[in-house]
Amino acid sequence: MKQLSKKHNTGFTLVEILAVMMIIAMLFCLLMPAITAVRRAAMRAEAGARASDLVSAIKQYRNVYGKWPAQTQGTADTTYYGAEQRDVIYSITNNPKDHMFVQIAEQCLENGVYLDPWRRPYVVVMDENSDGLLNLDCPTSAVPCSMVVTARVAVMSWGYSLTDPSKRILSWAQ
Repeated sequence: MKQLSKKHNTGFTLVEILAVMMIIAMLFCLLMPAITAVRRAAMRAEAGARASDLVSAIKQYRNVYGKWPAQTQGTADTTYYGAEQRDVIYSITNNPKDHMFVQIAEQCLENGVYLDPWRRPYVVVMDENSDGLLNLDCPTSAVPCSMVVTARVAVMSWGYSLTDPSKRILSWAQ
């Protein structure tokens, strides 16, 4: 008499598959804060590098032309933000002597305004009255920001939080 052989399934059961999926989901949830922190740190570094590049470009423009880009010739420092900042960017990228003071990627510009990695305009202030101090007055009523800085040129990014001053990227504090 012949013995009947048992047929063995070699696949996974639904419970095993669900358990593996749950473990993967838990690992992903544990890694998300770390991934977010690394991404945020990379964006801060990029914003700081761009701010430093912009400061250097503005200073170089001053050395070549003897005046600040888009200078208002006033007796006080001017904070350039939004549409006003566009005039500064245009001056350093489209100047009469065709000097390349800074290269700005197209994806960083919106209507000629230089944006930080969070897609907010940089705040630029230049020492137009030549006193060695900058009166940085952020021109947005939603987030007041006013400070005095010892520098010739300053560039600020709001960072990832508009309301938290500790998250701002400051060209003079790097």
